[in-house]
Amino acid sequence: MRKLPKTGVLLSLLGALAHPAAALPHIPCTLPRVAIASPRLPTINVHLPTVGGTGAKAFENTKKEGGRAWENTKRETERTGKNLWTAAATVVKTGERTAHDFARSLADADRRLREGKPIDAACHLQTDRYRSFEKNALRAAQESNIICAVGQVAAASYGPAGAAAYQTWFVARSTNDLKRGLKAGAIAGATAFALGKVDAQHASAAVKVTESGAVSGAASAAGGGSFKEGFRDGTIAAAAKLAIEHYTESALDARPGDEPVAKGTIENPCNGRPGCTDVFTADDMRRIPAARNHTGMANLTPDKQLHWYEQGNEGSALMTAANKIPGVNAMSYFHDIASTDARLGTFNNVITIVPATAATYIALGTKRDATLRANALRSDDKDLAEPALN
Repeated sequence: MRKLPKTGVLLSLLGALAHPAAALPHIPCTLPRVAIASPRLPTINVHLPTVGGTGAKAFENTKKEGGRAWENTKRETERTGKNLWTAAATVVKTGERTAHDFARSLADADRRLREGKPIDAACHLQTDRYRSFEKNALRAAQESNIICAVGQVAAASYGPAGAAAYQTWFVARSTNDLKRGLKAGAIAGATAFALGKVDAQHASAAVKVTESGAVSGAASAAGGGSFKEGFRDGTIAAAAKLAIEHYTESALDARPGDEPVAKGTIENPCNGRPGCTDVFTADDMRRIPAARNHTGMANLTPDKQLHWYEQGNEGSALMTAANKIPGVNAMSYFHDIASTDARLGTFNNVITIVPATAATYIALGTKRDATLRANALRSDDKDLAEPALN
């Protein structure tokens, strides 16, 4: 496959993040208003599919936003970093809530045993655990945009049915309205199905981007939102996905990676290790299958038991756990290739993880799904119903 200039592709992809979007009312579990726009595309003489005058105009407007991409990308990177800290704080609070619920469950079990109800005590001890998990998972998704997005990506990896199930659960539980949740789930499932068909067809990038925008715009309108906003989110997600896949020469896959492989550097791939012949060097990252575990620092012995101070390396217990988060391995593979192509040092390697994360999750459709979720959560008077957490 012919490769584009590496630096140009990377800047073009980062440029896809910049687009000053109109503010929505505050709604839990919506991604930050990501300032993004599709990357600059070469002039292509192609007849756009019939999606209506509004859709074609929105597509042209999206391309024109590329001029302000870089400055908006820097601002969005800062917001993404703050959201990562929010997600970390939410994880800590969720752990505290889970521990509190468990202590209360034990106290309730003790009370039932004293009342002579051993069967009830054993039964509630099990059911309370699942109720606590579900309640705390919902609250975490409501408090952190990133956790909510990761949940959506994880569910969508099971296909349209998974996307529909997640949207139904979140909307129904957040609004205490099953009918609204089922409608949101039906729209999410139909959207995922249609986008899968668009992605599978043999067509040009321009056609795929435009058709993805049309599908997303129709889904947004069906949920009571704006066709133009949905079209914009759909084209941005499709453009980012195609750009990443072209750059990495691999399909974008949100699933966790398999076992890691030994990786070296261009200057000294084996670091003096005798008889070293099975190490991938940093200049041939695309030869490594994307499905392998790429989360963490390159490691010559990923199959070896690592010390506590090596937990940042690929294959360590910590990085293997992080790799289980849907979308993280896809981001790691993309970032590994980009950082080695650009010959980034350690500091720049670390700080570029944030924009690489934002680009990957936008390509996975989190911005589009957040818009659909926002439409479903918005009631007639524009206020969100109180979450049903009890």
